[in-house]
Amino acid sequence: MEERRLGAVQRMEEKAMLRPDQESELTERGDCQSHYHSSDRMPTQDTILQIQRLNTPRLISSNFVANDNSNYLLMDTSSGNVSVQLPAARNGREIVVMKNTAGNYVQILPLGSDKILGLNELKLYNYGDSARLKAIPGGWFVL
Repeated sequence: MEERRLGAVQRMEEKAMLRPDQESELTERGDCQSHYHSSDRMPTQDTILQIQRLNTPRLISSNFVANDNSNYLLMDTSSGNVSVQLPAARNGREIVVMKNTAGNYVQILPLGSDKILGLNELKLYNYGDSARLKAIPGGWFVL
């Protein structure tokens, strides 16, 4: 009986043994296919606040130069035409521009040699018109 129990324990230990590549993965590089540290994946308060700021709309009623914090722009054209100068197209960045008043138009201008779908400008004429722009090499694409 004792031999049978020892044999079962030995089989369990053999199943629990790691192959050398698994052990190396666990001890050398932190996260791996076998496990991860949940504390490494938890967002900090600063990260959460930065993400919230990304989705906060900005109301713009005069000509505006977009920057890294300009992600969702509500354009008020009630006093006249309004233009927005986009930042340099880089890193797959996205910006949403929406015309939220009637009358006049919104002019969206790329920076420098960048283009919007190969054009030098994009205009929004109607209330509720919007453009979701994604940075691509050489300019902006409208999604």
